[in-house]
Amino acid sequence: MSEPKNASSSGYNKAFQNFVPEPDDVVGLLAYALYKRTINEQKISGRVAAPPDQRDPQRHEIDVHRTKAEDYLKVFAQTAIDAERADILADGIKDAAEDIKASVMNSANDVKLTVRARTGFWWPGVVVGIVAWIISIIATIVVVYSAPEWVKSLVEHIGSK
Repeated sequence: MSEPKNASSSGYNKAFQNFVPEPDDVVGLLAYALYKRTINEQKISGRVAAPPDQRDPQRHEIDVHRTKAEDYLKVFAQTAIDAERADILADGIKDAAEDIKASVMNSANDVKLTVRARTGFWWPGVVVGIVAWIISIIATIVVVYSAPEWVKSLVEHIGSK
């Protein structure tokens, strides 16, 4: 911000510039409002306030008003948070539940993929089982028919009981 020409004759003062050094300084804007309220209270109470062109607040005065402004903003923010706390918590719980559900679903899919990868497709296992069963039957028949005579008589003896 540049100072206008003939600042002393136009009633210009540096108070606003001192309180609000940056364009988006909310604390500074509120501090300046508190400063102006102090000047207004001085006029109302009959105390003589300095003319606008002679007002140049000292650093400690600026710091006091900025601290008050920060305190007001903290209280305002806390009040707003407290008023919305139930909704904030409900939204947080809802979001957490959705995150947990997604995590469980991902874990279930991971388990399915792991089981499938380790066990493979079930048809080859069934086919192998059937082939092994047929081979064992054929092997049993071959052993029984090629066995010595005493095994045949034992089998006939067991079968006759």
